[in-house]
Amino acid sequence: MTTGKEFRFQTETAKLLQMVIHSVYSNKEIFLRELISNASDAIDRRYALALSEPDKQWGPLQRESYSINLLLQKDKRLLWIRDNGIGMDEDDLYRCLGTIAESGTKKAAEESEEALIGQFGIGFYSLFMAADHVRVVSRKAGTNEAYAFESDGTDGFTITPAQRQTVGTDIILHIREDDGNDTYNRYLREYTLYKLVRRYSDFVRWPILLYMPVPVPGKNGEPQERWGWQRLNSMVPLWQRKSSDVTKEMYEEFWCEHYAADLDPAPREPDLFRSPLKVLHIHAEGRIEFRALLYIPACAWPAYDTRDDVKGLQLYASGIKIKDHEPALLPEEFSFIHGAVDCPSVPLDLSRERTQGQDILTSIRSILYKKILQGLTEALTEDRDRYLRFYQDFGISLKLSAMECEGKKQEELLQLLLLDSTDGMITLNDCVQADTMRILYGHADSVDALRRLPEAEMPLQNGERILCLKDITDRMIPQVIDTFKDIPLVSIANADTPSKTAQSSALCAFIRNVLKDAVEDVEISSRLCSTPVLLTSRNGVPLDMEARMQEADPSIHAEKVLEIHPEHSAIQILDRVRTSDPKRAETYVQILYTQARMMARLPVEDPVAYTDLLVSLFQE
Repeated sequence: MTTGKEFRFQTETAKLLQMVIHSVYSNKEIFLRELISNASDAIDRRYALALSEPDKQWGPLQRESYSINLLLQKDKRLLWIRDNGIGMDEDDLYRCLGTIAESGTKKAAEESEEALIGQFGIGFYSLFMAADHVRVVSRKAGTNEAYAFESDGTDGFTITPAQRQTVGTDIILHIREDDGNDTYNRYLREYTLYKLVRRYSDFVRWPILLYMPVPVPGKNGEPQERWGWQRLNSMVPLWQRKSSDVTKEMYEEFWCEHYAADLDPAPREPDLFRSPLKVLHIHAEGRIEFRALLYIPACAWPAYDTRDDVKGLQLYASGIKIKDHEPALLPEEFSFIHGAVDCPSVPLDLSRERTQGQDILTSIRSILYKKILQGLTEALTEDRDRYLRFYQDFGISLKLSAMECEGKKQEELLQLLLLDSTDGMITLNDCVQADTMRILYGHADSVDALRRLPEAEMPLQNGERILCLKDITDRMIPQVIDTFKDIPLVSIANADTPSKTAQSSALCAFIRNVLKDAVEDVEISSRLCSTPVLLTSRNGVPLDMEARMQEADPSIHAEKVLEIHPEHSAIQILDRVRTSDPKRAETYVQILYTQARMMARLPVEDPVAYTDLLVSLFQE
């Protein structure tokens, strides 16, 4: 090939350039990520050669000898990206930059098992989204000649001999002028470069250095600026380290820097939020290999579960951030989880901004589900108090997820729930003992209110524990499952079947005649202790949820049954009065029925009429 001449882009390359500039990438700032990734690949290749063939002296054997350097020449609108990687000769420049037919990174990946970041040759062309001209000066390892590639990204390029003292590549971008639609001047600011590196390339395994001002103590203690090379990236993420080498403090520092600091507005309990409930450090091997670092927060943040809360895990490919939020990685049941997944083999589109194919993501999500489930189970066992605080904010998500699932998954999620009871906050597992015949529950706004319910008296006297289902999500649980580990869930409203006796059949008939269609039946109760009456539902539709359930299905109807306690003085008086003063007895029945409705947390149908009944007793 003759150097020092102009070459026209091949047809497919020219078309690709226009696609890159106008449609392939959704975000112009991605160009810096792509160029840094290419530089990292070049260093990987040179370092691999240096290790495998030390006698040929391809490059230094010390990792600290390699770096990627960024330099701004603001007066000339130039951004330099320099690496001391493998470099390119004139043929490489023509093949790798002048045509998309062959990508240097792609070819190296085919020849080596080394996981290289770059997967497509078009990453280089992304620079034209921010620059109107590029000059690439490169010297390949093992050679003494350097060559320069230049192009404005329109018709073609030139390759000419050049000068470079050391092996590596310089990419020199001439940043576009601002126009009405885009602000390109920001790429000429050190802070912008810092933010972009931290966002997309923080975990590139080679140091990324920026020549920038650094505050230093001056005379009389006043701060001054001194220009120098500053490393921007963290290089090695915690998930790439052995969990045994990472301390609790390191996990929390990483959490605060990379996740907690980005929340806006800040958490209401910053001290609590700063220390996650659980950290999951995962290294999966086998058919799919990936690493992950997941954080289970100790409490919620203000934007949690709002429109402003974007769910999903960060997705990386060999340390390069692909997406800030990938919802396909995160099981829906655990949408409150923060963290990152790094999978070298994840399939990406041309822009490397989006994933292709869901099989790998689905498999990763399945593995993460099991790990998160295990982590939450451990947290529940290790520190019930901390888990309880976590549950106050995220419990509703777990409950709703459990009710939407079936089979084994539902049972797994149910075991994470905490429910209030007459013995405090407990799990369904706590309810299952060797001699457990049933799991009792009742509807009440508090445990104290539950204890005062007429239907709770006998079970409590017998030493039975009762779950207190306070809110609508709690009360939906028995509607979805009727057993837990083969033990039936039984409402205290239906815990003991009333028994009819001949001696009170006349009184029941009298009450039934007075109440007419207000109840389906009147029965003698064997479970009431200190209360004369109890209103229950025969067909399992909870009385306090009947109206809400009818909103979804108007045909739902609770078959109301009034239970009476024949030994109670009020019922005995009613039985005597029904023969001597039937009119007065009807008043007693209406008052007792209204009281039964109030104890069942049902509204009084006619408060004025009820008040008149009470007043009439004083007037007689």
